[in-house]
Amino acid sequence: MTHWKAVFAIAFACQVVFPGCDIGDPDSPDPQYVKLHLQSGFRDVVDTFNGTLTKDLVMDGTVSIPFFLTEAEQEHVLALLTDEGFFSLPDTIHATPGAMITPDPSPDFLRVQANSLDKTVVWNYPLEPADEHGQAIVRIMIAIREVVEAKATYRQLPPARGGYL
Repeated sequence: MTHWKAVFAIAFACQVVFPGCDIGDPDSPDPQYVKLHLQSGFRDVVDTFNGTLTKDLVMDGTVSIPFFLTEAEQEHVLALLTDEGFFSLPDTIHATPGAMITPDPSPDFLRVQANSLDKTVVWNYPLEPADEHGQAIVRIMIAIREVVEAKATYRQLPPARGGYL
């Protein structure tokens, strides 16, 4: 099978045999000079190191798709990380002492590689409301989630069914 026949077969299977499957954004991916690995919630993962996104569908398991950020999205995320002081945050942000969540989604983490920087921050829930580091992580996580959820590839994924109590 020639290369193009293989590409066509995969695209055909993805669109016809498995409707709802997405082979990625229509444009070719921009180089990933800002790489993220965000594990948040229970099984949501954005991993531009490996070019994947995994969405937790709760009662329906997970779904993973090819995923990348555009150059503009990478610039936006890097500006946010810089504004929030991500590369200066402690490696671990601890939960509020004496508080716990059941079921516990922790630990979550964000690894970012940009230029010559490579930083990982791990945190546990519930975060202390008055802790500036914990609040910075919350703002970063929300902003990354907004970028991800604005993409057409994400919007084509099935909705989560159920929830965690």
